[in-house]
Amino acid sequence: MRTAHNAKDITGQRFGRLVALRREVRGKGHRKRGYWLCQCDCGNQKWILVSNLTRGLTESCGCLQRERTSKANGGANSPHWQGGIARRRDLYKERLRRWRKKIFKRDDYICQCCGKRGGKLHPHHIKSFANHPKLRLDPSNGITLCASCHQKFHAEYGQQHNTPKQLQQFLVNCK
Repeated sequence: MRTAHNAKDITGQRFGRLVALRREVRGKGHRKRGYWLCQCDCGNQKWILVSNLTRGLTESCGCLQRERTSKANGGANSPHWQGGIARRRDLYKERLRRWRKKIFKRDDYICQCCGKRGGKLHPHHIKSFANHPKLRLDPSNGITLCASCHQKFHAEYGQQHNTPKQLQQFLVNCK
C-alpha cells in the first residue's frame, strides 16, 4: 500500500532492531525527504530516513553500534587490559586521587594564595604536568589553591607548560 507522495507504507515492519511506527515528510521544495519514527528493541524511539531503513543502513537507534564497540574493545581486547588486573586508567585515577588528598592534607586544606580554608580546592602542579611526567604524582610537586585562585593563575599564565617561577610570581602578587 502507498501513502501520500507515492511512498510505501512500512508501518509495523521490522528493520533490524527497529519497528516503523509512523511517517513524516521533512524539508521544503525539492529537499523533502521521508522519515519514519521507529521504536528500537531497547526502548528508544528515533526518526530514521526511509532510504536508510529500506537499504539496511540503519538497524537500531545506535545501541547496536555501542554494543559492538564495547565487545570489540572490552576485556582482553582493551588497550588497558593487564590479564585481569585493574585497568591502568582506573589505577591512575586512584593514584591521582591519593596525590590530591596528600596535597590538601599537607597544606591543611588552605589555599596557598588567598589563605581561604576549605571550599572548592584544586591541587596545582608546580612543575608542569605535561613537561614532567615523572613528577605528576609526587606530592612535593603540588600546591593547594582554591578554585578562584587556580582559575586566575591559568588565566594569567595559560593552561600548559607552566613553571615554578610563574607560580612563585603569582603567589607574591596575590598576597
